[in-house]
Amino acid sequence: MHAITHRRLSKATLAAGAIALTVAVLAAHATPATGYELSIYRATPTAFWIGLFVALAIAVVLAVASYRRSIRVVALWLGGLAIVAFAALPLLRSYYFFGPGDALTHLGITKSLARGTIDLTTVIYPAMHTLAALLGILTTRPFTWALLLTVPIFVAVFVLFVPLCVRLIVARPTVDPTAVLSALLLLPIAVIYLPVLQPIPTSEAILFVPAVTFVLLAYTRRPRRLAFGTLLVLTLGFLVVLHPQHGLVFGALLGIVLVTQFLAQPLTRTVSGPTAIARLFVQFVVLAGVGLAVVWLWLRTQSLFGRGVSQLGPVLFDVETAAQLQTFLATHSFDAIVAELLDTPPRPIIPRSNTLETLGVSVRTIYRRTFTVEIVYGIVAVLALFVPLLSKAANRRHIRYSVVLSLVCGIVPATTLTALYVLAGNPLQYFRYLGFILVFVTILGGVFLWEARAAAETWLPSVPVRSVLAVGFVALLVVSSFTMFRSPYVTQQTDHVPEGQMDGYEFAFAYGGSDIGFAGVVSPIYRYRDGIAGTNASSVSKASLDDPRGSGSYSRVPFHFADQELRTQSDDPFYLPVTAADRQSSTRLYGGVEFSQDDFAYLTTTPGIANTYANGQFDLYRVEPANETDG
Repeated sequence: MHAITHRRLSKATLAAGAIALTVAVLAAHATPATGYELSIYRATPTAFWIGLFVALAIAVVLAVASYRRSIRVVALWLGGLAIVAFAALPLLRSYYFFGPGDALTHLGITKSLARGTIDLTTVIYPAMHTLAALLGILTTRPFTWALLLTVPIFVAVFVLFVPLCVRLIVARPTVDPTAVLSALLLLPIAVIYLPVLQPIPTSEAILFVPAVTFVLLAYTRRPRRLAFGTLLVLTLGFLVVLHPQHGLVFGALLGIVLVTQFLAQPLTRTVSGPTAIARLFVQFVVLAGVGLAVVWLWLRTQSLFGRGVSQLGPVLFDVETAAQLQTFLATHSFDAIVAELLDTPPRPIIPRSNTLETLGVSVRTIYRRTFTVEIVYGIVAVLALFVPLLSKAANRRHIRYSVVLSLVCGIVPATTLTALYVLAGNPLQYFRYLGFILVFVTILGGVFLWEARAAAETWLPSVPVRSVLAVGFVALLVVSSFTMFRSPYVTQQTDHVPEGQMDGYEFAFAYGGSDIGFAGVVSPIYRYRDGIAGTNASSVSKASLDDPRGSGSYSRVPFHFADQELRTQSDDPFYLPVTAADRQSSTRLYGGVEFSQDDFAYLTTTPGIANTYANGQFDLYRVEPANETDG
């Protein structure tokens, strides 16, 4: 009777969790954004957050505490759907688009591919754009919607394959809840730079890495090697065209894992006998050769190595080309190379660091908020190296420990690149490699927790062990949820791109004078040009200013509009687009340190500065140069 009552209670609780998640999704969908939202967390209705966290809490508790496999499986599906719904929040809230930087350029690439105005082979990472173009064409929905849909799709791939990777390492027939719950934390997502939950190839490539890793780990087992070898080449090829940067580091990991597994399997007697070892050698060599060839054939057409040298060489070694770098390394001793690396001056490691310093916000505080869960899991992942001791003490069958060592060795190249970019002061790049590493931190952390829970239950009552796990995972999920999207919590604005801003920029590009340049406040003008007209469209004329901020494709006006003397900045008229995002982030998030309410009021009250277009989300000002007759 007690067991029946317990089962009914569990089912009723699961039903309550499913209802809570449904209510959350409907609440979010019923309150679409009507304008720019500085914080997606604050603007989303409370009912969504209550429903989401109730569903997650129920999923965690039942997945960890229930002794019935059917209950655990349904609970884990509930948790996975909750995280996918969270990742789809911009889509649920009917955001027009999400991502005012790189994502807009990728929107333009998608449009250009669909229109046939650019060739597929000219895009260094065409997979995401092709997928979005197909989704848009097949569903007859806008490409903005199709691109936003790719984000929860890849999050679902990540959540599905991380526990499958853990299961192959632990060598157990079923998936442990701790492996799935580890995946729900989405550790690789770092809101400071990239990867982020936006339609950006580097983010989606990192989320796809567990799928390729699963196929690789399945291949290293004996059954069906030909099938998994073929699948590995295909998935690796998809990863390369999803983002070659991560295809390259995974190619290095692939070679290291195959070499170490070839050495390990005869030692562990997984494979024995000269014939079997020779056959294994041929299989691994062929697969490594084909896999690395796939990576190399695509990369050699895209000059990725040359780009890496151009980013690292001038800063670290004062060289510009790959040939110069090769000469430098050949003519300097190891000590001299290390000294040159350590002599690199420090650079800002967070956006708008000077503004944050003025506001009294420390970089350490932001990093602590962003990486608390990652640090905790990093420690847990290191403990995976000691799992054999745990298994022996608990008298449990050993895991595939050689695979753990292979993966640890396999991420050394990515770790090295991360260190080089840290020394070069290029956080945009080292966060990408850090995201790649955190995929394996998630997997190895799941391995340790799986074995630690099982071992602890051989020494202690299961109820306190599972209670600690449940409380710990609920706490980690709550903490990690605050940093899955950019928000004022980490002193950044949410990446919302409302339709009014896109309409405003479209008007500006269509009707602005072709001989008049543009200067911005915060928003990157050329990204909007890409998103609206495609990446092969003519560039936007850049205003010539005396003291511009920024360089390259666009310029920004000085802070406080040159102390409210903006007309003195140029001898020619220019256009100044001002978005709702510019106004809210400057005045509400950064406290007027860069631009204040009074500064924006100056634009509307100053003769010689005319508002030529306004729609509530976007204002286009034409700024005439000052002349001698101005008072």
